[in-house]
Amino acid sequence: TPTGMAVRVDPSQIFQAGDALRFVLEPNTNGFVYVFYRENDGEPVMLYPDVRLSRGLNQILAHVPMELPSSREMNPQ
Repeated sequence: TPTGMAVRVDPSQIFQAGDALRFVLEPNTNGFVYVFYRENDGEPVMLYPDVRLSRGLNQILAHVPMELPSSREMNPQ
C-alpha cells in the first residue's frame, strides 16, 4: 500500500516494478527455505538464504511463522 502497511493479497495479484513483497511462511514440518528469482527464461538467482541475513541460516521450524524478508531487518535489501 502507499502507506507501507502489509496487506494480504489474492494469489492472482499482479505486481509492478518497485513493489515491495514480504512472504509469511508457516510450515507443518521442520525444513529449510530457499527463494529464487527468475525472469522469463533467464537463469534463476538465489535471493535467500543470504549471509547478510541471520548469517545465512535458512532453517524453518514447524508451526512457527517466518517472514521473508524479516520486518526486524533494518535494511530490507
